[in-house]
Amino acid sequence: MRLYLEWCERNEHPVELTRAQTQQYAAELIAAGKEASTVRLRLAALREFARWLVSEGELPEVQLLGIKPPKIPTKPVNGLSDEQLRSP
Repeated sequence: MRLYLEWCERNEHPVELTRAQTQQYAAELIAAGKEASTVRLRLAALREFARWLVSEGELPEVQLLGIKPPKIPTKPVNGLSDEQLRSP
């Protein structure tokens, strides 16, 4: 949440958990070169916080539930060389 609040302040956005604003936040994270796993984690944190706000009666509904997080691409892992396999 701290990172989202800082983003809101830096971009002069009102602090709210709307679908449109959260999608813009995610898009800007991706454009800034953040890994898909980072963006997914930050969106998950926002969704959980929004759920808590609903349970506390601070929000009427969770608007963030339908936001699809970015897909995490699989990264190839280089195998060990024959030299590395032989070394003790």
